[in-house]
Amino acid sequence: MAACSRCSGSGKVECPKCSGTGQIDDGQGGQKTCFMCNGTGEASCPRCNGTGQEP
Repeated sequence: MAACSRCSGSGKVECPKCSGTGQIDDGQGGQKTCFMCNGTGEASCPRCNGTGQEP
């Protein structure tokens, strides 16, 4: 199988919620850890579901 074209075979992509920073606005002028990626800045690739292989 070929490597996923979206994540280049890593199975991870930049988190769409925090744009890869790991932090989001807390609504009170501060920052908090992104709930979608748990602060890593990475999310599972939606194209290959994190497998790294082209579907």
